[in-house]
Formats: sequence, C-alpha cells, structure tokens
Amino acid sequence: MVYYPFTIILAISLFLTPVVRAEVVDRVAAVVNDDIVTLSEVEEGVDDYVRSITRDESAPPEIDRDKVRSQILTRLIDEKLVRQQAKKLAITVSDREVDQTIDQILARNQIDLESLKRDLAKMGRTYDAFRANVTDQLLQRKLVTYEVRSKVVVTDQRLKEYYEQKYGKEDDTSGYHILQIGISWNKESGGEQARQDALKRAEEIRQMLLDGKQGFRGLAMSYSDLPSARDGGDLGILKREEMAPYMRDIILILKPGEISEVVETPVGYQFFKLLSFSEGETIKLAPYEAVRDEIEETVREEEIERQYGRWVNELRDKSYIKVLM
Repeated sequence: MVYYPFTIILAISLFLTPVVRAEVVDRVAAVVNDDIVTLSEVEEGVDDYVRSITRDESAPPEIDRDKVRSQILTRLIDEKLVRQQAKKLAITVSDREVDQTIDQILARNQIDLESLKRDLAKMGRTYDAFRANVTDQLLQRKLVTYEVRSKVVVTDQRLKEYYEQKYGKEDDTSGYHILQIGISWNKESGGEQARQDALKRAEEIRQMLLDGKQGFRGLAMSYSDLPSARDGGDLGILKREEMAPYMRDIILILKPGEISEVVETPVGYQFFKLLSFSEGETIKLAPYEAVRDEIEETVREEEIERQYGRWVNELRDKSYIKVLM
C-alpha cells in the first residue's frame, strides 16, 4: 500500500482520526529513527479499513487481517518518515490554514461545525483528534509540494502522446465517455435553502471550470460529492439506455469536448463533459485542446505518485527502521 497524502487532503471524511482505545495494551510495532509506531495505531488503521468497506455492520467482510495489518504498518512508517522530514525542513502549518481546510470539509459535507462534533462523538472520536489529523495531512501536503510536486515537469509532447494513446484512437466500444460533477442536497432536512445552496455551488464550480482555474478532473476530486469524484468524475463509457433521463437528455446534445449546463437531478445538481461517443459506424472524439486540461491533470498526478514513491523509498534507505510485529 502506497500512501499519497497530496491526493486526499480535500477528501478527509468524518470517519478519520480514531481515538486511542484505553483498553488496548500498547506495545511498539516499529521503530522509525527516533520515533515509534504503536500496535494500537496499526489496529486502529485496520479497524478503519474494515469500517470503510463494511456496508452491513452485522456482517463485516472477511479480510486477511495480517495482510491489511502489514499494509497499514507500511503506511504508518511512511507517515512517520514524512513528518520527520517536515520537521527537519522547518515546515509548519498555521491555525488559519487548518481552519480553512475544515471549513472546506464542512462545506463539502454540507454540515456545520456543531454537527461535525456531534457526529464525531457518536463514533467515539474527538474534535481535537480530528483537527490534529487535518493538521498532519496539511503538513504532509506542504512537504510533498516542496519535495516532489514543484519539481514535476510535464511537456506538451508528453500530453500529446497521451492523447494519441487514450483519445486519438478509435474505440470499438459503443457508448458515450462522460465526466461528471454533482452537488447533492437533502430534501427532507435541508428544504428550499439547501436546494438553492446546492445549485449555487454547482454553478460556481462550473464557472471555475470555464474560467480555466482548474481542469474537470481536479474540480471533481475537490468538490463533487458523488462516488465518481474519486476517479476525477470519470463515469467511463455509458450506453444511451444506461443513462438516467436527465443525463441522456443533456448528453445527446453535446459535442465531444463540450461542457453541459447544470441540470437538476432527483437528489441535487450535476453537469457533464462529453469526451467521445461511438454509435454504430459513427465515432466522434474530443479535439486535443478540449481535453488538454484533463490530460495534464492525469499525467501530472501519475508522475507525482511515481516520484513520491521513489522519494519515500529514498527516505527509507537513509533511515533506521525496525519492524517488531
């Protein structure tokens, strides 16, 4: 398991930052230079993983806990190394930066601070621990930006090569390749104001895209609250009959590379970008300039992850690490 903190800052959920359980008799799981990873940290990571994939609490999935435990330990060791490097470089995070990030998390989840604290308490967690987790994530992001992200260069030649590989070739898969961003609202508890707020946010995000402030995939990962957000809003290729009516009506009038207007759905508001479509002998591809921003985001993140993995391995090679479990 490789851990890439720069990809998850704005995706911090309410289910992070566990409170150390008093009943756990702790011991050292690993020594990392002058720091340690405790057994309770590892077990809490495993528990969080299980919760994240459990749909029915009465029937938790069967997993290889030893394998997951090993993956969690590797991630925790890497986190310790990153924190140590941040301290060495005197990289810090201000209270204001933490406040701003928490405000973004609240906006994304459409809740206020008191609701967050109540939800955390129900899960046996504290707001202080949650805030500490946010601080830690921001610290790691700053370090990765300093050590990795700022040094990544993506040439136009590479972007065009990627376009030829992924977009320029005719695909015999019939359907429409669609990107999606959506903002949901709760009809029962939110009322008309929540609906208006969701519409406003969707319009603002679409305008950010039109203004060129960020590409579609990056905006989807940062702001969309739909499951497709983790994939940059990419729904893959859908056939006409697989689309909901509100989606089909707007997609069928788009040309490849175009961005739709914001449309209302049963649970919120969405807008789309059509990358390509193929039906029968008709094949239409988005022109390079229309998808260049999405390609650049994808290629850049792939390169950052590759270089981040190499950078962490170098930190490991220079460090004293002893696993005791």
